[in-house]
Amino acid sequence: MRATYSRKTTDEDTELFYVYGTPDKTTGLGLTGYGSEYDLDDKHDLFDAYISGDFELFGREHQLVTGINYAKTSYIDSSLYDYTTGNGFPAMPDLNDWDGNATKPTLVDGKRGSDVVAKQKAAYFTARFNVVDDLHVITGGRYNDWHVEGEAYGTLQDASDKEFIPYLGAVYQITPQLMAYSSYTETFLS
Repeated sequence: MRATYSRKTTDEDTELFYVYGTPDKTTGLGLTGYGSEYDLDDKHDLFDAYISGDFELFGREHQLVTGINYAKTSYIDSSLYDYTTGNGFPAMPDLNDWDGNATKPTLVDGKRGSDVVAKQKAAYFTARFNVVDDLHVITGGRYNDWHVEGEAYGTLQDASDKEFIPYLGAVYQITPQLMAYSSYTETFLS
């Protein structure tokens, strides 16, 4: 048996200044600045536990793995802008002559952000059967139970889904140097 747990946290406070647009080839004008502050509090928790071992069936040895998995992600972020002073989205000078300095915006207007929590619970198994000396069959599956709740920049994020994803594969040793492999699975898209 083996179990693992990991946690990752991020606390980000940044002030950003972008320049976007398409400059006029002759004058170098036509670009706009984009000043903002971005704050993020992000947490990821992951737990996984599984049991693996060999078993005998029909006089042959086979392998089995079964486990559970839990993941939780939560984040709160906000973006702040300056719409009122003219320093948040300034018209940029000719970039050929610009020294890189810009008036600092007052980042208090137009706060927008997210507060989202996503959770996924899963159970899985896989088995490898040694059918004959040169043929091995691998089968398994994963059951996912996924939920997300919250709001991101004015859009409701609430959703959930549950699904079993099967897997089946076979490996055949044709010669010592040549193997054939075939498999089937599905994909879980949340």
